Amino acid sequence: MNKTPLMSIALCTYNGQRYLKEQLNSVINQTYKNIEIVIVDDCSSDLTHDIIRDYAETHASVKVYVNPERLGYNKNFEKALKLCTGEFIAICDQDDIWRHDKLEIQQCAMKHHMLVYCDSHFIDGTGKSMNYKMSDKFNFYKGS
Repeated sequence: MNKTPLMSIALCTYNGQRYLKEQLNSVINQTYKNIEIVIVDDCSSDLTHDIIRDYAETHASVKVYVNPERLGYNKNFEKALKLCTGEFIAICDQDDIWRHDKLEIQQCAMKHHMLVYCDSHFIDGTGKSMNYKMSDKFNFYKGS
């Protein structure tokens, strides 16, 4: 019996073939293992659908849904969130690369909180750090 709660990862795709394999590998190889990866593709015209289908065939945790018509970014994420069945949900962009322990750290931080934020570091197209974080962009930690 698995004592760790199921963590759903809501991943939306649209023409994301360039970074998608690296992203999926970073999610699949998490130290937190009780996951489902809910991928909703928004009518990609590149190889995105082939990539996600291949991952679904080799990883039981990957569930793929393809929209019959484009929903756009917000509606696509809304659909993905509704398809998640886990006790907890992590939102994921198709070009993210996650630390191997991201979900484990988030799960430990949850305790009695309803929401946990995990800061993001920006990288360029080659994966090199841009020395800039999401919290810098939105000034999340500004003093009072």
